Amino acid sequence: MSNLFGFQSLSEGNFLKKINIPQLFYQVTFLFFSSFFLVDESKAQNIKWDFDGGAGTDKPVQTVPNVSVSALSVVNNNGTTTTLITSSSSSFGYIEASGNYNAGAAAVPDGFNPSTSTYFEFTVTVDQGYSINVNGMSFGARSTGTGPQSYSIRSSVDSYNSDIATNSLPPDSKWYLYQNSVSLSSTSSITFRIYGFNGINASKNTTVWRIDDLIIDATVSAVQTYYRSRQNGNWATPATWEYSTDNVNWNVSSILPTKDVESILIQPGHTINVASSVSLDQTTIAGILELKTGGVLNINDGTGDDISILSNGVLKVLSTADYSTSVQQAATANINIASGGKIIIGDGSSSTGN
Repeated sequence: MSNLFGFQSLSEGNFLKKINIPQLFYQVTFLFFSSFFLVDESKAQNIKWDFDGGAGTDKPVQTVPNVSVSALSVVNNNGTTTTLITSSSSSFGYIEASGNYNAGAAAVPDGFNPSTSTYFEFTVTVDQGYSINVNGMSFGARSTGTGPQSYSIRSSVDSYNSDIATNSLPPDSKWYLYQNSVSLSSTSSITFRIYGFNGINASKNTTVWRIDDLIIDATVSAVQTYYRSRQNGNWATPATWEYSTDNVNWNVSSILPTKDVESILIQPGHTINVASSVSLDQTTIAGILELKTGGVLNINDGTGDDISILSNGVLKVLSTADYSTSVQQAATANINIASGGKIIIGDGSSSTGN
């Protein structure tokens, strides 16, 4: 289906679009349709490749905070191509086509096979304590007469077993813009693959499929994170800890817990040493927390008990500094000591709890 402005849709109501805009109508079309077809960049967070950095680059030219993004790669080339990024057949004819460099592939001329079909691939990894929601993906694409006639977007979320989006690739050596709706979220990593397939009689070692202006529309937000000890060790060593966003599934931590996390647990059988200043809240001691010389416990006031010492749990204050110096407790913060829990000061001749 098409209209006088050159927009084409594969089916009525389908969000997936392929757009080829004649230069003559570029400005008029942009002004009239921008609210429908363009991302509002003042609100959206975009990860973007235009492949134009320096003498061409496979790395994104725009990213978002708290997310790391891999370079783009191509897998299962039909033979080899000289380089992934070239300035041959530069993009043009769609809104905001960047021209210059693009990514190319010698696509295998067969039907779809997730193991053997040619695909472009990249990975987004969100920082610990954050979640990423991917809402859309757009890119320009060009396929030659022997290039792929279809594409499929898949992800590692389901081990590449289902399509996120699919569309046709006209084998006419023209550039089109494809806008794809995506709905995926993760608190770790997502790898995306853009497969090209259904080509006919493509020669080996010949670039027949190109993409440019790859844009990922994403939202990144902080998530509640739980921490617990995973072994004996120093509080200030990330590997001492493991974290979870659901309090069920746990991973080795790469950062330290602070007063801003959901909760902190010293597990039974673990001894955690504090030899520097730490800030905590919502902390449960079921093992042993040892405060050594040079260490400072900054106990903040949050919801509920700020430190809970369970039965057989022990807070040992071994610092040679005064208790009032080494334990900085907010005026409204509280420490709850269960029966069998203890605070031991110095050599153990002074303690509280029973």
